[in-house]
Amino acid sequence: VLAVKPEYAKIPFCKIYYSPFKRAQETAKLLFAESGIPMEELPYIHETRNKPAHLQGGTYDEVKKFWEENRANAYLPEWKPEGGESFLDIKERGKKLKEIFSGHGNEETIGVVSHGNFLRFFVGHWLMGESFSPQVFVELFRYFVVENVGYVLLEFDKESGNVKMTRWHRWE
Repeated sequence: VLAVKPEYAKIPFCKIYYSPFKRAQETAKLLFAESGIPMEELPYIHETRNKPAHLQGGTYDEVKKFWEENRANAYLPEWKPEGGESFLDIKERGKKLKEIFSGHGNEETIGVVSHGNFLRFFVGHWLMGESFSPQVFVELFRYFVVENVGYVLLEFDKESGNVKMTRWHRWE
C-alpha cells in the first residue's frame, strides 16, 4: 500500500469515505491520514455478504460448490443466502453512497476505499439506474476487474447526469 501512496498524493481529493472493514480502514489511514484530507467511515460501504453465514471463512472449494449449486439464484433480485444479503439489499447501499456523492460539488474529487463487489454494484447502479439487474451485475463482475489498491476515477455532471470514467489504474 505504501508503494502506491505517491500516486494517490497526486489526486486532489476533497474527502475520503471508507468501509468499516479493517483492511479498508487500514488502507485509508495508510494512504490518507497524514494528508489532512477529511475522512469518514460509512457503515454501509462494506463488502457484500453474498455467501451463507456457515461458509464465512470456508475454503475456496466449499464456496465454489455453493455457487455451482445456487447459480440460478444469483439472477433473482430478492434471493439472499442464509445470513447474507440480496441484490436489492446491496443496490440500496449503493444508492446511499450515490446520495452522498450528489451532495458534493461538481468540481470535488471524492475517494472511496471499499471492496470490489460493492464497488461493482455502486458503479453498475450509477451508470444504469433502475435498469441495473442481477444479470447485468454478473456480466459486470466478469469484466469489470477491481484490483486491490487500484482505482477508477469517475466524473459526475449533476446537470446532465452523465458519468465519465477519466482514469483506471491497475498496479503492475
